[in-house]
Order: sequence, then C-alpha cells, then structure tokens
Amino acid sequence: MITITAALLGEHGVFYALFNHLESSLEDAHCAGQVKARASTLAAALTSHARMEEQVLFRKLEAFPALQGPLTVMRMEHSQIEQALEHIQTVDDLPAAQQAARRIARLACQHFLKEEQVVFPFADQVLDRAAADSMGEQWAEQRGVNLGPV
Repeated sequence: MITITAALLGEHGVFYALFNHLESSLEDAHCAGQVKARASTLAAALTSHARMEEQVLFRKLEAFPALQGPLTVMRMEHSQIEQALEHIQTVDDLPAAQQAARRIARLACQHFLKEEQVVFPFADQVLDRAAADSMGEQWAEQRGVNLGPV
C-alpha cells in the first residue's frame, strides 16, 4: 500500500526534476513558442496534480478546523499557478516567456514546500492508516498505477 501523502510527495519529486530541466533548457530556447510548448506539458501535469490534491486529500482534511486556513491558501496558490500557466501562453516575446516560466517554477516550488511542511505532516497525523491507504489506492487508480503484487 501507499498513502496519499507518499504518492503526492513522489509526484513533487518528479516535478522538482521537471522544474530543473525547464530552468536549464530556457537559455537554449530560440523563440517564445519553444518555452510555451514546454510550459504546456508542465501545465497538464501540474493541473492534474492540483486536482488530485483538492479532490482526494483536501476534501478529507476539510473536516479539521485547524487546517481551514492552510487549505484556503493551498487552493488560492493552485489558482495562481494555473493563472501563470495560462498567462505564459499569451506571451510572444522570448525573454518574457523565459521570465514567466521561471515564475511558474518558483511559485510551484514555494507551494510544494508549504504542502510538505504543513499539509502533508498534518494529514499523516490526523488520518488513520486505512483512510490514507484508501486515498492512496484512489491516487493509484486515477494515475493507472498498479499497486498489486508482482
């Protein structure tokens, strides 16, 4: 079994690698279209990740009053990241596209850090193992990951 927080942390690890790759590839871009294409791929993955968090984990955590403020901030930041991803698609200037891509990576990394330091540890403390495993199974099903024995 895998808990929902372990699954989402694993996704964060993949995103960190993608952000590093994006950063290192920005200087090689010859036009804004190349940067926008890279951001488009990232947008699909980030949007899917945010929906998973909101629909699977955050809904369960809404029952805990102590987390209402942080969950509101998390959702607001998801929206800001989505807006930044939409904005980059409207940019036609290479330096502006590069700057927008760096902003997306920075926003997402800052957001992930908050989840890793506040939301996920709280979830690990308050969710019983059965609930965390059940949400992990939901994650696996939606992601097409086989958690069964090999």
